Amino acid sequence: MSGDAIALACPTTWSPNPDWYDDPTSGSVKDPTAPLRPGPYADCGTRETLQRGWPMVIYCYYKNDYDNTWYYVSTYPNYTRGWIYSGNVKTEGIVWPC
Repeated sequence: MSGDAIALACPTTWSPNPDWYDDPTSGSVKDPTAPLRPGPYADCGTRETLQRGWPMVIYCYYKNDYDNTWYYVSTYPNYTRGWIYSGNVKTEGIVWPC
């Protein structure tokens, strides 16, 4: 897919600065696998595929243009940052808006 097509399919690739969040919460993948994306939309491609039980730090949530909630996270063991659909995550605390 060309860069222009990806831009149209993934309208927002903005990511917050994790340093903005003093008290991120913990979470883990609850589905067998879940894609970690560079933006908060299903059409944004996949940065990494996460497995059930993989822990993560959840910095904040964002509701996209389709009213779907996405979490901005850092995953273990690779410390990859990106967006994951909230329905794929088990949270262990309060998640604040981005």
